[in-house]
Amino acid sequence: IEKRQERHAHTTEVLKNCDIEETLITLRTLLCKRAEKEKMGKKLHMKDDSDIANLERMLFGEIAHVLDVSYDEVVQMFTTNI
Repeated sequence: IEKRQERHAHTTEVLKNCDIEETLITLRTLLCKRAEKEKMGKKLHMKDDSDIANLERMLFGEIAHVLDVSYDEVVQMFTTNI
């Protein structure tokens, strides 16, 4: 989704629905967009950064619940292994 406002509306809908598959797809898309912008020496819009943080928070929370570990442990798993 090219338009920032439409991207944000889509992300908000994904977060409301708690659809993990769609969360992963949306998060991957935004992270790829961030990487593209960084290659051009630009930054991602603040709203997109906020959406990434919200998607990660939801995803990591779900993983923590399923694995019966703390949220911080999940964050550490992802930051040290990726």
